[in-house]
Amino acid sequence: MRRVCVDFSKARSELKKINPENKFTAMLKAAAIITKVLDEVRL
Repeated sequence: MRRVCVDFSKARSELKKINPENKFTAMLKAAAIITKVLDEVRL
């Protein structure tokens, strides 16, 4: 479970790095990280 927290903080730092033109990309990246985390938790 600890690695999950690391991944979530990674996703949050991705969101913090957003500037308007790559906002969409950063959101997709964060969503992909979170989705991967949720899949690992389910397994």
